[in-house]
Amino acid sequence: DLASASLIEQHVREAEVQRPGEIVIDLQELSFIDNAGVRSLMWAHARAMAGGYVLLLRRVPRQARRLFALSGVEAELNLEG
Repeated sequence: DLASASLIEQHVREAEVQRPGEIVIDLQELSFIDNAGVRSLMWAHARAMAGGYVLLLRRVPRQARRLFALSGVEAELNLEG
């Protein structure tokens, strides 16, 4: 939802301070994602591309993968598991 989406953005900004080669977001506990969540993850992906690091989405639940596919962004994201 919208509140959680802003948390993703906040955590990505905090992690960027350390200039990582990779930021991993583990989605195993994700029970709900909507368009705001997809937009937030796409924002984080764009930041990673611009910042020269990889954003990896790990342990992505089936319902999230389905929404990524329906939204047309699945191929753009780095998904693992």
